[in-house]
Amino acid sequence: MSKADKMFEDLGYEKYEVNVNEYFEYTNKNEDVKIILMKGSILIKTNSRLLVDAKPTVVYAKEIQAINEKVKELGWEE
Repeated sequence: MSKADKMFEDLGYEKYEVNVNEYFEYTNKNEDVKIILMKGSILIKTNSRLLVDAKPTVVYAKEIQAINEKVKELGWEE
């Protein structure tokens, strides 16, 4: 398990495994939040709707740190 995956797990997220190297999905069922990372994009969804269309949702600093760590591990920093 990578450091980023462990960080997400500690925050209550489950990793959805896909056999594509450029797609990673983490779901927090308690908070009804999904974080999707694709090369060049980060989507945060809540209540099955995109964050921009849904009720306000807080993304905490620890979640941003986990996202940054995953991007770093994948070498997606540009």
